[in-house]
Amino acid sequence: MSKPVIVTIAAVWHAEAAVWSGHGDEIPAAADAPTLDAPMAETVAVPLDA
Repeated sequence: MSKPVIVTIAAVWHAEAAVWSGHGDEIPAAADAPTLDAPMAETVAVPLDA
């Protein structure tokens, strides 16, 4: 069983585009969506060995 990996994911509100933007430095992913839950779910779902 592999050990869990903890990464930091940031989310910021982009007022002009009216979307939340989520990204993490440790993983090759970024996501934008009108709700906070959507980009966080997409960013967390990316495998770290991708």
